[in-house]
Amino acid sequence: MDDINSVVIVGRLTRDVDLQYLATGTAIGKLSVAVNRSIKNGDEWYEASNFFDVSLFGKSAESLKPYLLKGQQIAVQGYLKQDRWEKDGKNFSKVYIIADTIRLVGSGKTREQKEAEDHEAYKKGVQNVKSYQTAPTEQGELITEDIPF
Repeated sequence: MDDINSVVIVGRLTRDVDLQYLATGTAIGKLSVAVNRSIKNGDEWYEASNFFDVSLFGKSAESLKPYLLKGQQIAVQGYLKQDRWEKDGKNFSKVYIIADTIRLVGSGKTREQKEAEDHEAYKKGVQNVKSYQTAPTEQGELITEDIPF
């Protein structure tokens, strides 16, 4: 009988996915997910953050690459894996998550879609903004002008 090794986290990506390929041609997406939780200490609440490295393999890594951008909220379901190695006589170990499933929790937009939306919002905002000159003219009146950009 196998032991149980299962993990589910929901958090935000701390950087864009790093897509690499093994010699066999298999894609590996490497991500880092920040998971926050509120902790009460006495009468005060504070946020505690944990950071988890996640690896995603194959077609899933390739197809999700445009959506796995810094700040994107995701849900990860998978299992823990521990790598151990020795270097200069010292033992090292690292535990990370191997993702079976990743779901986009937030908007799930690509960088191009986000940039286009940001640009449109910026253009609309600039069109609605007026700049007012605060120094009066020689006649004592204030001049209002559109922002020149």
